[in-house]
Amino acid sequence: MKKQNLLLTMAFGALCASCTLNEEFPSDSPKAEMSPYSFNLYTRTADGNVEDSGDLTSLHAYAYGDGEFLSYFDISNYTTGSFQLNLPEKGDKKIYFLANHTKLAGLSDNPSESQLQEQVHVAENSLDSAPLFLSGNASVAATGTTTDITLTRSVARIDLNAGEDPLMSITGVEISGTADRTYIFGRSDYNIPAEAESVTYTKTLTTALQGQADGASKQEGVFYVYENGTQPTKVTITGTYNGIATQVEATCPANMKRNFIYTVKLGKVGQEITGTIVIAPWEDGGTIDAVPGF
Repeated sequence: MKKQNLLLTMAFGALCASCTLNEEFPSDSPKAEMSPYSFNLYTRTADGNVEDSGDLTSLHAYAYGDGEFLSYFDISNYTTGSFQLNLPEKGDKKIYFLANHTKLAGLSDNPSESQLQEQVHVAENSLDSAPLFLSGNASVAATGTTTDITLTRSVARIDLNAGEDPLMSITGVEISGTADRTYIFGRSDYNIPAEAESVTYTKTLTTALQGQADGASKQEGVFYVYENGTQPTKVTITGTYNGIATQVEATCPANMKRNFIYTVKLGKVGQEITGTIVIAPWEDGGTIDAVPGF
C-alpha cells in the first residue's frame, strides 16, 4: 500500500451535477442562501509529492451546520480529482468524510453529530489484518475561502525488520491484544469502544526474512491493526537463529495510533535477542522511540 495521506481542498465554485445528494436539508434550513463549495481531491506522500486518488473506492460526506444535520452526500466523481457540494452560506459548517467504506448503517434520518461520532466499525472474520478505511473532518470556512481536509487511515501499520545478523531468519509473526473494532472517526484521546474485544492476527511468511548486515531486510505492512487503547498488546516473532528454532516477544506501547507505522526491529544476538519498536507517522515520517519488552 502506498505511504500516503489523503488531502481534500475546499474552495468556492460551481455545483457539480455528478455528485449525488441522498438526503435533503431539513425543512427549516436556509435553502434560499445555498452556495456550491468546490473540492479538489488528491493524495500526498510523506515527502510532499502529489499523487492521484486511485486508491479510493468510495467517498461519503455528512454535513452539519450550527450543530444540526444538513445532508448526506454520496460522491461519485472523486476519481476526477474535483467535485462540489451545495451548502448553506451562513452558519458554522462541519463536514465528516468517509472513504473506502459503505454508507453508515443504523443512523437515524436526522443523526446528531454525537451519534455520528459514536459510529463503530467491527472487523469480522479478519484473519491477518483489520480492514482499512479512511475518515476525517473539518470546519468549513466562509464562502470563497479554502479549507484543507486530511483523511487518516483507520489502522496502524506493523512493519518488520529482521535486523543486522544474517544468521537470523524470521518465518512467522503474530500480534495479539489489538481491538476488534474502532470508532469510524478517530478520537484525539485514542480511546477504543467499550465493547471492544481482544483479537489475534497471525501470518506465515512465504519467504523467510533474513537479517542483513546493512539492516535493510524489511517487510512492510505485515499487519494492519486498530488502536489498542490500554489493552496489553504484543508481537511474537518465530524463526531460527543459526538453524535453531527461536521465538521473540515484543511489547507494543499502549494507545497505538491510527495512521502510524510501528516497526519491530530485531537487534544483534548476544545472550538474548533484543530489539526496538520504532513508531513513525505516515503523514510526516517523524520517529518516536518506544520501549520494547523481549
